[in-house]
Amino acid sequence: MNYTEKLWASSNVITAFVVLQSVGFVTFAADSSNTALFDSRYVQLVCVGWTLGGMLAYPWAILRCRNLARDTSDYNPTIWDATTKGRVSAIVAFHILVLLAIGSLAFPNL
Repeated sequence: MNYTEKLWASSNVITAFVVLQSVGFVTFAADSSNTALFDSRYVQLVCVGWTLGGMLAYPWAILRCRNLARDTSDYNPTIWDATTKGRVSAIVAFHILVLLAIGSLAFPNL
Protein backbone atom coordinates (compact mmCIF):
# COMPACT_ATOMS: atom_id res chain seq x y z
CA MET A 1 0.00 0.00 0.00
CA ASN A 2 1.56 3.28 -1.06
CA TYR A 3 1.26 6.69 0.58
CA THR A 4 -1.63 7.89 -1.57
CA GLU A 5 -3.63 4.74 -0.83
CA LYS A 6 -3.03 5.24 2.90
CA LEU A 7 -4.29 8.81 2.67
CA TRP A 8 -7.33 7.59 0.70
CA ALA A 9 -8.03 4.92 3.33
CA SER A 10 -7.59 7.45 6.13
CA SER A 11 -10.13 9.76 4.51
CA ASN A 12 -12.58 6.86 4.22
CA VAL A 13 -12.06 5.89 7.86
CA ILE A 14 -12.62 9.45 9.06
CA THR A 15 -15.84 9.74 7.05
CA ALA A 16 -17.11 6.34 8.20
CA PHE A 17 -16.35 7.22 11.82
CA VAL A 18 -18.38 10.43 11.58
CA VAL A 19 -21.33 8.62 10.02
CA LEU A 20 -21.32 5.88 12.66
CA GLN A 21 -20.82 8.37 15.49
CA SER A 22 -23.72 10.49 14.25
CA VAL A 23 -26.07 7.54 13.76
CA GLY A 24 -25.13 6.27 17.21
CA PHE A 25 -25.84 9.62 18.85
CA VAL A 26 -29.15 10.09 17.04
CA THR A 27 -30.21 6.55 17.96
CA PHE A 28 -29.24 7.17 21.57
CA ALA A 29 -31.09 10.49 21.61
CA ALA A 30 -34.21 8.95 20.06
CA ASP A 31 -34.61 6.51 22.94
CA SER A 32 -37.13 8.07 25.32
CA SER A 33 -35.36 6.62 28.36
CA ASN A 34 -32.28 8.75 27.58
CA THR A 35 -33.99 12.13 27.21
CA ALA A 36 -33.56 12.97 30.90
CA LEU A 37 -29.80 13.06 30.34
CA PHE A 38 -30.26 16.14 28.15
CA ASP A 39 -32.42 18.20 30.52
CA SER A 40 -29.52 20.42 31.55
CA ARG A 41 -28.73 23.43 29.33
CA TYR A 42 -25.06 22.85 30.14
CA VAL A 43 -25.19 19.33 28.66
CA GLN A 44 -27.02 20.63 25.60
CA LEU A 45 -24.44 23.39 25.07
CA VAL A 46 -21.55 20.96 25.48
CA CYS A 47 -23.14 18.62 22.92
CA VAL A 48 -23.64 21.50 20.49
CA GLY A 49 -20.07 22.71 21.06
CA TRP A 50 -18.55 19.28 20.43
CA THR A 51 -20.72 18.83 17.37
CA LEU A 52 -19.68 22.18 15.91
CA GLY A 53 -16.06 21.41 16.73
CA GLY A 54 -16.35 18.10 14.91
CA MET A 55 -18.01 19.86 12.00
CA LEU A 56 -14.79 21.86 11.64
CA ALA A 57 -12.15 19.29 12.65
CA TYR A 58 -13.22 16.32 10.54
CA PRO A 59 -13.43 18.23 7.24
CA TRP A 60 -10.06 19.78 8.05
CA ALA A 61 -8.61 16.27 8.39
CA ILE A 62 -10.15 15.23 5.06
CA LEU A 63 -8.77 18.33 3.35
CA ARG A 64 -5.38 17.69 4.94
CA CYS A 65 -5.31 14.15 3.50
CA ARG A 66 -6.13 15.54 0.07
CA ASN A 67 -3.44 18.22 0.34
CA LEU A 68 -0.84 15.65 1.39
CA ALA A 69 -1.85 13.44 -1.53
CA ARG A 70 -1.20 16.31 -3.94
CA ASP A 71 2.53 15.87 -3.38
CA THR A 72 2.48 12.24 -4.56
CA SER A 73 3.06 11.03 -8.11
CA ASP A 74 -0.22 9.11 -8.43
CA TYR A 75 -2.48 11.99 -7.35
CA ASN A 76 -5.53 12.39 -9.61
CA PRO A 77 -7.08 15.82 -8.96
CA THR A 78 -10.40 14.98 -10.60
CA ILE A 79 -11.03 11.96 -8.38
CA TRP A 80 -9.61 13.45 -5.19
CA ASP A 81 -11.50 16.74 -5.53
CA ALA A 82 -14.83 15.03 -6.25
CA THR A 83 -14.51 12.56 -3.38
CA THR A 84 -13.27 15.23 -1.00
CA LYS A 85 -16.36 17.33 -1.73
CA GLY A 86 -18.55 14.27 -1.16
CA ARG A 87 -16.82 13.36 2.10
CA VAL A 88 -17.01 16.90 3.47
CA SER A 89 -20.67 17.14 2.43
CA ALA A 90 -21.46 13.87 4.20
CA ILE A 91 -19.66 15.02 7.34
CA VAL A 92 -21.53 18.32 7.43
CA ALA A 93 -24.88 16.62 6.69
CA PHE A 94 -24.48 14.09 9.49
CA HIS A 95 -23.42 16.81 11.92
CA ILE A 96 -26.54 18.77 10.99
CA LEU A 97 -28.53 15.62 11.75
CA VAL A 98 -26.93 15.51 15.22
CA LEU A 99 -27.69 19.21 15.77
CA LEU A 100 -31.33 18.57 14.85
CA ALA A 101 -31.43 15.69 17.34
CA ILE A 102 -29.99 17.93 20.06
CA GLY A 103 -32.53 20.61 19.15
CA SER A 104 -35.40 18.16 19.41
CA LEU A 105 -34.16 17.18 22.88
CA ALA A 106 -33.67 20.77 23.98
CA PHE A 107 -37.06 21.91 22.70
CA PRO A 108 -39.33 18.85 22.71
CA ASN A 109 -42.53 20.87 22.26
CA LEU A 110 -41.58 22.48 18.95
